[in-house]
Amino acid sequence: MSRPLLGGACLLILSLIASKALAQPPQLLTPPFSEAPKPAKIALVIDDVGHHLRHQEFLDLAIPITIAILPGSPHATKLATTAHQAGHQVMLHLPMQAQGQQTATEAGMLSASDSLAHIELLLDYALQQVPHAQGVNNHQGSYLTEQEQSMAWLMQALKQRQLYFLDSRTSAATVAEQQALAHGVPTIRRHVFLDNQLQQVALEQAWQGLLELAQQQSQAVVIAHPHPETLAFLKAKIPLLPTESFQFVYVSELLN
Repeated sequence: MSRPLLGGACLLILSLIASKALAQPPQLLTPPFSEAPKPAKIALVIDDVGHHLRHQEFLDLAIPITIAILPGSPHATKLATTAHQAGHQVMLHLPMQAQGQQTATEAGMLSASDSLAHIELLLDYALQQVPHAQGVNNHQGSYLTEQEQSMAWLMQALKQRQLYFLDSRTSAATVAEQQALAHGVPTIRRHVFLDNQLQQVALEQAWQGLLELAQQQSQAVVIAHPHPETLAFLKAKIPLLPTESFQFVYVSELLN
């Protein structure tokens, strides 16, 4: 084949390729899929419930709430039943020996002198007064939660009864969470106390700290108490939280 014919053939082929390419619609590049960040989860626990029927007002907050009820309090059983029927989670707020306490200061309080059998007896009696309890957290207990043997026995009892444990961390030296994990008891710790001080500025600071911590570690457990000031504060703050950034859940949804 002569060079002019070869060159013409090449031009013909190139023109056919170009015309075919022009005939095809342009391909759009699809940007890589980016999943929206998941909201930080917050479990709100209301401690010390049971002394007043007005405590049930916390159940009207439009979020999941875990209600920690004191056994032996006048309205323990009624409030546990009401909370359960309203779809909220019930927790036994179990009294435990605090630093400086030599003897039990309230009925049913666990102390370092208790045997395993006595711990089980007190636990079962408390659970009878707080029906529907799915877990346990410590009321006071700054001394007892530091005692390895007592916590080991308590976790054995909770394991047998298929209950979880929330370490309220009333002592920095607590071994409760450690013993729960060692005995296969689902557990988590308290991260923030909301209302150690009831002044508005203190509540604001604790709330802001909670939100920052929840975002940092993707979840947080906050304990509050059934004070009128706390209820008013929560009623004002909760509706302002962006649902795409924060989600309220029950304690059982955050367990290790």
